[in-house]
This record gives sequence, structure tokens and C-alpha cells, in this order.
Amino acid sequence: MREIKFRARHSKTGQWYFGSSEISGEDLTTYDDTLLPLSLFWLQLEKGVLDRNTVGQWTGLLDKNGKEIYEGERVREEGSEQSGTYHWENIFEVECDAPNGGFNLRDSNGKYEDLLYQDLEVNC
Repeated sequence: MREIKFRARHSKTGQWYFGSSEISGEDLTTYDDTLLPLSLFWLQLEKGVLDRNTVGQWTGLLDKNGKEIYEGERVREEGSEQSGTYHWENIFEVECDAPNGGFNLRDSNGKYEDLLYQDLEVNC
């Protein structure tokens, strides 16, 4: 079973906090204080310590640099024709596709693409 992971920003500091299905209360001394068991992550969210407007689920995928891709994130895809005369770049937002149980990319025109087959880079 794959790890279920969420992230949200701290309401005051803006620092990212992560909740993971693979962390238990006994593990807390092993990890830094920004990585929490999911139960504690959701409790911090309910108390308002974490900003619920910034919550995103990990897609289970990594970008071309090995960085985790989360729901709500903006990602970039770029390339060139073989001749090198034409360069292109697309910016997408990662969105949850709940009815189909996955994630999609939405461009600025509202067009959707499959997340799995892209050579993407996070933090564009």
C-alpha cells in the first residue's frame, strides 16, 4: 500500500507541515516537528494551527528532479523541437479527480491533461 500524505502551511509562520500514514505517535521523536501522524495533522488543521486553504494531497508521484508533487501545486512542462528553433512551456495546476480516483493537470484555459505522462518540474 502506498503512503498517504498531506501537507498544509502553518497559519502564522507559513512553513509547510506534513501528515503521513506511515508515521505513528511512537515515531515522533525520530522525525522533525513538521512531519506528523495523520491524526495529529488533522487535529492541528481543526484547531486552526494549519491553514485549511493550503491543504493538498501527495499524488504519489515525483517531478523530474525527484520532488514530491502535491494537489494544488503549479508545475511546469517545457521542451523544444529537435531543431531547437521552437521552445515551448506550459504551466499547470495539479487537481484532484475524485470521481476517477486520481489527479489531473489543468492549464490556464481550463484544459485537462493526464498527470502520469508529463515531464514536470515543481515550483515554477
